[in-house]
Amino acid sequence: MVRYAKPAAVQMQETAEAIGWLKQQTGGLPQLKDESRLIIYQGRHEVFLTLMTPGTRYVEYLETTIPTTPEPETFMKMKTFGPWDINQRPDLEDLCLTLISFLLAAEEAAQAQ
Repeated sequence: MVRYAKPAAVQMQETAEAIGWLKQQTGGLPQLKDESRLIIYQGRHEVFLTLMTPGTRYVEYLETTIPTTPEPETFMKMKTFGPWDINQRPDLEDLCLTLISFLLAAEEAAQAQ
């Protein structure tokens, strides 16, 4: 319910968590440039998926490094999908298919590297 009552506050909290995640990744930030990450949030019976894509310049800004590209993306894009009601079978089935699709696409991208 808070997500609907205070959407700006929820978005700020999710963005702060995403930035913390970026900063704590093992192996350093450079490997994360222009790669999407999936964040799964649950609020009571509802699940939301947020696809986070940090731009190159944004990741470099977090690391306070010198820019490596002339015109890099300077923002982090976050696109939220949902809600899926985990108490409703059709929603849960759709959520599972969505997560499996994401995992298969991520595995394919990892093997292509």
